[in-house]
Amino acid sequence: MCNLSKGIEDIGMAKGAMLEATKAARNLKKVGMSVEEIAKILETDVNKVEKLLASS
Repeated sequence: MCNLSKGIEDIGMAKGAMLEATKAARNLKKVGMSVEEIAKILETDVNKVEKLLASS
């Protein structure tokens, strides 16, 4: 696989992971978890969770 193809594949995988994290964060918020709890579960910081929850 050429470097360009590998890069495109990596970007696609990263985008998919971000969509899954957003979905998880929203579902956890719906069941009443705090942003701090969600950040701990997703192993990220509170600011990133807030951005995920604010994204469309």
